[in-house]
Amino acid sequence: MEKQTLRITLTLILLTGASCSSDENSRVAELATQQLERQADQNRRMSELQQEVASGSRKLVEADANARQEIVTLQREMQTERSEIGHQRDQLETERREIADSRNRDPIIAAAITRVAFVVVSLLPLLICWLLL
Repeated sequence: MEKQTLRITLTLILLTGASCSSDENSRVAELATQQLERQADQNRRMSELQQEVASGSRKLVEADANARQEIVTLQREMQTERSEIGHQRDQLETERREIADSRNRDPIIAAAITRVAFVVVSLLPLLICWLLL
């Protein structure tokens, strides 16, 4: 687009230079100069815009990379917590089984102690009688 504008400007200058007076020539030259300045300004603004877009793209890529890193970190933390919860669940299940076994065993032990006590109490009078004789 810049080449086309330059060609048009040069063509206008040459045409006006060949057929016009010096006032008109200076006016055409001034218009051509203004057009070139506008084109240069547009090119400069376009370059600035491209730099801003590139900068924004870089920032977006960096933000995306940071977000992905954060997600990976959070997933690792979640996996660690899941492992810990699984370990705690296993410990809890072991304790529950021990308590259940204890509940089943305690009445049996209590009954055995009671029976042994009854046997001792029953044999005690016989033992006393035997010692007295």
